[in-house]
Amino acid sequence: MPGTEELSLRADSDLRAPWFEVSCCPPNLARTLASLSALLATSTADGIQIHLYAPSDIKTDFGIGPVHLRVSTTYPHDGRISVEVLASPAAPWELALRVPEWAEGASLSVSGVSRRVNPGSAGEFRHWSAGDVVELNLPLAARITHPDARIDALRGQVAVERGPIVYCLESTDLAEGGSVNSVQLAEPRVDEDSGDLTVELSELRPSGEQGWPYGAPDTPPGSQTTEPARVRLVPYSRWGNRGPSTMRVWIPLRAAAGKEGANERGSTR
Repeated sequence: MPGTEELSLRADSDLRAPWFEVSCCPPNLARTLASLSALLATSTADGIQIHLYAPSDIKTDFGIGPVHLRVSTTYPHDGRISVEVLASPAAPWELALRVPEWAEGASLSVSGVSRRVNPGSAGEFRHWSAGDVVELNLPLAARITHPDARIDALRGQVAVERGPIVYCLESTDLAEGGSVNSVQLAEPRVDEDSGDLTVELSELRPSGEQGWPYGAPDTPPGSQTTEPARVRLVPYSRWGNRGPSTMRVWIPLRAAAGKEGANERGSTR
């Protein structure tokens, strides 16, 4: 009824909502899928630019004759993207592929000849023939991402990414009674084991009577820090798939964590 105020269970619990009264997400998803073919690639008078990577056939004619490309990949689970030329006009044209900002060390192979490419766009202008294959290899190493220092609410926190996938800490993977809001990253390091990403976390647990909530750094009065433990992270898109849970993407970094880890790289996206 107009004017009636009701408690939002999702806001109160931080749980994943099964549905919304105003269902904006489902139609937005349907609209995105319906327009996906227009997002994967574009063409200009000079050639074709591939922006998003998914198994697909690209057919177009940008003034010099028909072009037919076939894209094969399991991205983002694998960083190899193969583009085969199935049909091409006799005139030369450019095939350009997007190289994400995080993909340092990426390489582009054209008909077996490989070269290193920088983030941005990697292209090849030439006469193409049916059977030519272009392969883009994007390194998918896990990395620590820092927020821009101007984002006040995220100071002292970091996130974990692998390729384009953002990971999160889910309460399901914490010790019984653990809270995603009371953990801190022991060191800025991510380990990969059999496809899983793990980080070393410690928790702040209440110990007896709670005191004044301000005090010395690292351990608030009335709390104790648990010993660091190795905890698994999950892709953000999988949050809530194992039952009701809470999650956190940005994890506080312990002030005494020391020097930066070998696989740490800042980002100001």
